[in-house]
Amino acid sequence: AKTPGLGLRVSPKGLRSWFFRYRTPGGKQRREKVGVYPFVDLKEARRVAKVRMGEVSGGSDRGSPRKALTFEVAAEEALELMAQRTRSRTIRERQRTYMADLQPRWGDRLVTEIRRGDVAALVRSIVARGSPVQANRTLSLIRTLFNAMLDLELVESNPATRPDRFLQEETPRTRALSKAELKTILKAVGEEGPEARAVFGLCLFTGQRAGAVAAAEWEEFDLDGKIWTIPPVEGRKFKKYPRKVPLNDGAMRSLRILQEETQVRGPYLFPSRVGSKEPHYSNWGNMTRRLRKRSGLDGWTLHDLRTAFRTVATGDLGIRADVADLVLGHTVLGIGFTHYQSDKSNYLLAEKRIALEAWGTFLEGLMK
Repeated sequence: AKTPGLGLRVSPKGLRSWFFRYRTPGGKQRREKVGVYPFVDLKEARRVAKVRMGEVSGGSDRGSPRKALTFEVAAEEALELMAQRTRSRTIRERQRTYMADLQPRWGDRLVTEIRRGDVAALVRSIVARGSPVQANRTLSLIRTLFNAMLDLELVESNPATRPDRFLQEETPRTRALSKAELKTILKAVGEEGPEARAVFGLCLFTGQRAGAVAAAEWEEFDLDGKIWTIPPVEGRKFKKYPRKVPLNDGAMRSLRILQEETQVRGPYLFPSRVGSKEPHYSNWGNMTRRLRKRSGLDGWTLHDLRTAFRTVATGDLGIRADVADLVLGHTVLGIGFTHYQSDKSNYLLAEKRIALEAWGTFLEGLMK
């Protein structure tokens, strides 16, 4: 009512896009992208819509020819299409990359004028500021955006094809926590509060990703059978079938910490403190920073605990590499598993339990 023609589209994945709808002098209805919330807030959306309202009343119909689309308009349509089959976290990462490097540089340019040389120049500029990995991520987004634009028939070619010409070499993380470092970190964890101890303990003793731990619900745990069944939902990596993680004594102790030392509130192990339906422990950076400072060890992350598990399991505990990888939740390759393993969630479950029990015993030895 305050700004006629202004609307907000919400995709199934939660992407919110402002649009301006109007009728041409010939009576045809058109819809024009204004921007993506929250990068464009309500005040700015109203301002843009009022400017366009004035232009339309003066006879302007700049949105009619598809060939005259700017990169910004085309990219937002592509992002909306991509969001329909993408995880929420990936959507947010793409939006950040788009707003940081693509929209400021190419937003007002005609999308059909962007060439391979423009892509190369953008990648080189990101590398020059000391961010080669981000340059690769931006290149990947450009390629994906233009593929979506091809599907939408907004462009006729993709200027980011043959990406190997632009890709920068990435050095994988090689940080490996030694036994002495693990012992020092475990001592520092003991001085944390119950929730932080439980988060760290579940990450360490199960070898699972911090995101899966933070989003865990009580109904996923069979405490009598000592099994954690991670459902195939968004944010848990595996979407095709449930994944079973045997619980050793250290993991069970972490669950008891939550039951005995905290107030169990709702379905989540780590419920929100502000009434949100999402688990509140989605940001574990503060905890890691405290532990780094308290332990005096820099440069490690929670993800390095997974590296420590695989390194010790295959090097010191005699665990087969395929079993260790399965514990970590890595994709199992091979025709046998893909086509002939009907009960995938129980695949090598006994071997996984042996591996995690051995890992738990190893950690208990360090703690003692």
